[in-house]
Amino acid sequence: MTAGPCLEGRWALASGARQRVRAPLRVGPAGVKVRPTFRRSTATGPRPPAGGGTTTAGRAGATYISDLRPSRVATFDAVVAGLEEVREVETKEGVARKVRHVTLRDPTGEILLVLWGSEVELVGAGERVRVVDGWVSERRGRAQVSLGRTGRLEKLPP
Repeated sequence: MTAGPCLEGRWALASGARQRVRAPLRVGPAGVKVRPTFRRSTATGPRPPAGGGTTTAGRAGATYISDLRPSRVATFDAVVAGLEEVREVETKEGVARKVRHVTLRDPTGEILLVLWGSEVELVGAGERVRVVDGWVSERRGRAQVSLGRTGRLEKLPP
């Protein structure tokens, strides 16, 4: 069995035994041979706004819809772009619950918000909202966000 990708300072399986592997040398600036480092980037936050200053949401360090990734909790501001009809579905427990899909938009993209139960009547078309601690997931190849147990939806002034 061969070693996996070479990661400096990581253990990899090679010939059935754990072995420390190192990244190959490469030529860096000024012709000096260097060994690349594979450190996790600390810059995982949102993009800085174009032109500096605050973001389009009006607060520094805001998260954009295009930055959202599945299996993460997110807080972001958006505008309600579309509302689907309220419908009733039967849960695994056999209980009928109301559900509504809402399309949220910001300058970088759109995402689907899923509202359950009494939450379905919280928003109207064109309103500005803030999703706080929403759970981002993926369904049918598209990202979507739900409030889950700890998330909440706040209306913002126009």
